[in-house]
Amino acid sequence: MQKVCDIDGLIKVSPYAVIYVFHLLFGSLVAMTSCASCLSAKSLLCVAVYVSGLTVLERKQTQSNIANTLRLVTHDALNRLVNEINDVCQQISIETILLITSISGSGFIILDDVIIPKPFSKWVAGVYMDYDYTQKRHIPCQRIVVVIWTNGIIYIPLASAFWHQKDFVRRYRTKNQIARILIYWVVRHNIRFSYLTFDNWYASKQNLRFFDGLGIKFVTRLRENTWIIHDNIEKKVSQLTMYECRYYDKLNAYVRQFEVKYPRFGMGHLAIVKKDKHDEPGRTKYLFTNDLSLTNVEFVLRYRSRWHIEIFFRTCKQHFGLCACQAQMMSQVILHVRMVFLAYTLTQLLKVDKSMSMEQMQKHLRSLHCLHHPEEAPKLVSMQEDGLLTPITLEEIIEPIRTRIPNIVNTQIPDITELMNVT
Repeated sequence: MQKVCDIDGLIKVSPYAVIYVFHLLFGSLVAMTSCASCLSAKSLLCVAVYVSGLTVLERKQTQSNIANTLRLVTHDALNRLVNEINDVCQQISIETILLITSISGSGFIILDDVIIPKPFSKWVAGVYMDYDYTQKRHIPCQRIVVVIWTNGIIYIPLASAFWHQKDFVRRYRTKNQIARILIYWVVRHNIRFSYLTFDNWYASKQNLRFFDGLGIKFVTRLRENTWIIHDNIEKKVSQLTMYECRYYDKLNAYVRQFEVKYPRFGMGHLAIVKKDKHDEPGRTKYLFTNDLSLTNVEFVLRYRSRWHIEIFFRTCKQHFGLCACQAQMMSQVILHVRMVFLAYTLTQLLKVDKSMSMEQMQKHLRSLHCLHHPEEAPKLVSMQEDGLLTPITLEEIIEPIRTRIPNIVNTQIPDITELMNVT
C-alpha cells in the first residue's frame, strides 16, 4: 500500500480511471458483434465516457455535466453519438445474451413500462401529463415500454419504445400495441427464453392471443373482476376465493390452481394466491397462464420473477441517472436511455459476486484512480476511504466477466498506458 498526500494532483491526471475499464469492456463486446466496423475509435471513447459518467457521478448525470466533469470529450461529441450507437447497443444486448445462454442456458423475459417524471420539462419531447403511482397524482412525464431478459443473475434490457399521445405522432400506438411489437422483435431475433411474465396492464385478451400464437408460455395477473368459465359456469375470478387453498412454506402464501376457460382466449390455468406477503402489493392475487404443466410453486414463482424489472427500473432511476436527461430532442432522449441501460449492463457484468448490490459496485468503481508518477508507468489503484491506495490490475477487474462471457477469455488485456493513449 502507498500513502498519497497530493490527492488533488491525482484527480487532475485521471478523475475516474473507470473510463479505461469501460473502454476495454465495451470495446471487447463491440469486437464480438457484427457492428464492430460501424463504431469509430472516437465514438468508442465517447461511449466509455458517457457510461462512466452515468455510473460514477452521484447526481446530475446529464451530458453537459459528464463532459465538464470527466473532460476527456466534449458535450458535442457525446451528442453526436446518436448517429452511431443505437443499433450497436441492441446488437450488443443480443450477442451478450446469446453468449450467456450458451453457458447457463435459457432465461426469461419481463414486459413492463416505466414513468420518468419531468415536472419542470413540459416542452421536452415525449413528455405528457400522466398519472404517477409513486406520487399519486398527474405530472408531466415520459413513459417507456421495456422488455428485459434475465437468468435471475444478469439483467439485460432488450428492447424499449416511448409511448406518445395521439396528437403528437404521425401513427399512434397504444402501450399494448407497442408491447406486441417489442415481443415480436425479441422472437424474431431468436433470443432464447423459457417464459414471459407481465402484470395485468398487459393482460388484454388480444395480447394473450398474440403471445400464445407465437408459442410463448406466459404468466400474468388478472383483475379481480375478470370473468372466466369454471365447471361450465361463468363467474368472476374473485368468486373462486371461497375454495380452500394449500399453504406453501416456500411461498409463504396459500395457493390453489384451477383449470378454466378464459372467454375469447381459450383454456388455461388460474391460480388463487391468498395472504401473499410478497413485495408486490395485494394480499390476494389472481394469476393466469397458458402453461398447463406448472405446479403451484412454479406458477407463483414465475409471476414473482416479474418483480425483477421493478428493481431494475428503481436502480436505473436512483443510481444511473435515468431521470437526469435534460435534452429536448427525441433522438437525444432516446440516446440517454440507451446509455443508461448500457451502463447498467456493463456495471453488472463487472460485479465480483451476485450478492454485491449495484450501489456497492458503483462505489467500488468510483474508488478507481490512475496513479501517475513522473518516473514510473501509470498504474491503476483503488482508493480507500482513509486515503490509502491499493494496487489493482485490469485483469482483476475484468475477471468476473470471464465466467459469464467466454469469448472475453481470449481478449488481450492492454496496458493502462495503451488505454490512456486513446485520449
